[in-house]
Amino acid sequence: MQTARYAGDGTIQVVEKQDPIPGPGEVVVATAVSAICGSELHDYRGAAQAGNGGHEAVGTIITLGEG
Repeated sequence: MQTARYAGDGTIQVVEKQDPIPGPGEVVVATAVSAICGSELHDYRGAAQAGNGGHEAVGTIITLGEG
């Protein structure tokens, strides 16, 4: 699968990762849209450490774990 990753200094990278396997009580969501939250703008605009935000997302459940 491809995923977007924040690399710091306002740079977004598209990287390849293995498809996730959900554990018990978990789901895998195919993200359709992900926005930057107001609390993430300071990091995005500055020289923040690389990381992943993305708690403002919409998608479709594609795989269910047990339970």
